[in-house]
Parts: sequence; structure tokens; C-alpha cells
Amino acid sequence: MQERFKTPKNIANYLARMEKIGGWFSQEMARLFVFIDQVQKLNGIKGNIFEIGVHHGRSAILLSFFLRPELESLSVCDLFGDQTLNVSESGLGNLEIFRNNFLACNPNQKFPVIHSKQSNKLTREETTGDCRIFHIDGGHSAEETYADLKIASTAMNEKGVIILDDYFNPAYPGVSEGFCAFMNEEKGNLAPLIHAFNKLVIIRPSAFDIYSREIDSPDFKNYLLRWPYEMGKGTFFNHDIFLILIPSNRANRTLPYFILRRFIENYPWLKKGIKSLLFRK
Repeated sequence: MQERFKTPKNIANYLARMEKIGGWFSQEMARLFVFIDQVQKLNGIKGNIFEIGVHHGRSAILLSFFLRPELESLSVCDLFGDQTLNVSESGLGNLEIFRNNFLACNPNQKFPVIHSKQSNKLTREETTGDCRIFHIDGGHSAEETYADLKIASTAMNEKGVIILDDYFNPAYPGVSEGFCAFMNEEKGNLAPLIHAFNKLVIIRPSAFDIYSREIDSPDFKNYLLRWPYEMGKGTFFNHDIFLILIPSNRANRTLPYFILRRFIENYPWLKKGIKSLLFRK
């Protein structure tokens, strides 16, 4: 049986070259983004796309492939040249590098609307107030995370998603603190949907069935779940949440494992064979 979810060829071509762009956006994260976009399109969900925190453009360029140009726009916000305001030292955005990367990877798409400023200064008009995807990967302090979530919650449409970076990441406890403060204020207006590959996806409770139906389907598992990951479920802020995780017995790898993985990463001719089998590109 043919899988319902399959990466479009132009996006697959980008994913194959994505790692040449500086940043921390992984192949696993990218496939999660592609899945969300396809679920939205299958269910007739329209809206703009916004990203806070660009760095050199890995995720923003992928988001640009999702656009229906006649209906939707992509906007991004980053400090870019004014890094003195980057108090949590999260990324190092560079507009010239981003522009060059974007034009090299997706020259047929209009360049995004740029907001070179602190994200807490964004207005509703700038975020458009009608976003189906709002990706937050900006400042990682509690205050910055809280402010970005407040802005995203007013920007997303009824069936859209907020995607928050580095939740549950022990290196950035401020993200967890800011998210919890935000959720305690929301009192049921928003709900966690899935935590996977260092990203937490947040939706409005009314949209839960749309996304959960697709996540529960065999197609999702065929598309996203590869060794060593497994699917789990839990309860978080009084809502069901899906969890994609690496079981602890698989996470505790030995030194030879990491040496082998580094060897495979350094020899591209092995990627099509061994790497695709073990690590899933």
C-alpha cells in the first residue's frame, strides 16, 4: 500500500543539501515539519508562516517550500546584525548569509518579509494574525520564550500550530520555565500535541482531532519513525500528548558507535547505504 505521506521531490532535494547550511535543525526535525505541512494541506488548512530566530536559514528555507504563493506569505524575525541585544546568545543570525542560502536553495520563491528587531517588539500586523505555522527558535531565556509564545498565540489561526524549539532540553531550562508560565496563563486555550526531535508542537484544543488522527495512522509511523526512535503517549497540562523518543537502552551508546557514526557522516558515498539503513536521512 502506498504511503499517504511522502516528501515532495523539491523538498527532498533541499533536505539532501540542508546540512551544508549552518545551524542546529536536523533531518528528523525537518521531516516533522514536512509532515505538519502535509496534514494541513490534506485538511484544507491555509495561512501564513512565521519564524522567530533564523540564524543562517536552515528551517526558514524549508518553510518557504510549503507556501502557496498566491495565498500565503513567509515572514521571519531575527536580530541579524544587532547581536548586542542577543542576551541569551541563542544563534547568530546573519542576513547576508541567510539571503545567499535562500537564493541558492529556493530561487523561485519570493524572499521572506524580514523583521530585523527584537521579537517582543513584533506587532499583530507584522505577524499577520493568520498563521498556520509559527516556529519559535529565538531567545532561550524564560522571558524571551514567554514573550514569543504570547506573540505566536495571537498570530496563529484556529487550526494552526506553534512549534517551540528546545523544550525539555536540559541545556536551556529557561525555555521550559517560559513555556510553563505561558501555559499556566492560557488555562486550556492551547494544548501540547507532540514532542519530537527537540521540538514541542502546540495547537488549539479544537484542532486536536485533526492532527491526532494522522499521528495515530500507520502512515505517520512509516514516514517518521525509524530506528532508534519509538512512539509514546502521555498527559501534559491536562492534555494528551504524543512523544517520539529514544529509549534509554538505545540512548546509552558506546564509543565505537559514535566513532562509526562520525565515519559515516564524513564519507558521503556511505550515506545512501549504511546511513540510510541505520540512522535514516
